[in-house]
Amino acid sequence: MNKRENVAAAEKKSTWAEFERVEVNGRSGARAISQGATQARVCDVMFNTGKGMIQVRASEPRLPDDVDECQKALEIAKKVEPNVPEPA
Repeated sequence: MNKRENVAAAEKKSTWAEFERVEVNGRSGARAISQGATQARVCDVMFNTGKGMIQVRASEPRLPDDVDECQKALEIAKKVEPNVPEPA
């Protein structure tokens, strides 16, 4: 858990090649791909929590091309979300 940032603060970073707001089980969140990861098949999904945010990263170095790493990150985030504090 990142206690220093939330999704709104992460959105302002210039490191993202893509940044799209999404909800994770109703919580404010985002799907993001950093500039350095566009070819690496790495995707982050983040959502706000207690005093910060949770960031889930999915990477697909050896999986078939038909698997969406962002969808996998969102799937994992939705499983984690019920176990973390609500945003303050």
